[in-house]
Amino acid sequence: MAGLRPMRPAPRLLADVRETETLRGFHALAALSLIAGRLKPVRLYRLGGEEANEAIACQAFCFDTGLTLRRYRPLIARIQPFDLYLAAADVLPWDAASVAARRASRRTVAALMFGLREFQPFFAGVVVPGHDTSEIAARVADELALAGGSKDA
Repeated sequence: MAGLRPMRPAPRLLADVRETETLRGFHALAALSLIAGRLKPVRLYRLGGEEANEAIACQAFCFDTGLTLRRYRPLIARIQPFDLYLAAADVLPWDAASVAARRASRRTVAALMFGLREFQPFFAGVVVPGHDTSEIAARVADELALAGGSKDA
């Protein structure tokens, strides 16, 4: 039939929502909230969210945006890799969960608070300033090829 396009599977984003001494999951959630309207067709997954403060932040994000954050399970990535992994941290995290998440994703947006601005990532992805949630949001939208940039719909 003319005019029909093949259905493309929904993009899949894995967001690291862990908030620790060095991980800044709340920055990741804040950035995603800026483009919430454009994330409607995206399947969102979360790494972390089990700690009380993380769970509250995830619930607030879901309530405010109407989006769903699904729990990450390693088997999910073995079946189909994520299109994008978003992590915000002081410096590039090297814990087992972070490394596994980068490996389970086609691309990574690493939002780093300190250093590595000129760093050429050894992973498929980009490094952006971790303190600038607008830039993080814009880069996520670009990486997922979401129409309209970083402004909410």
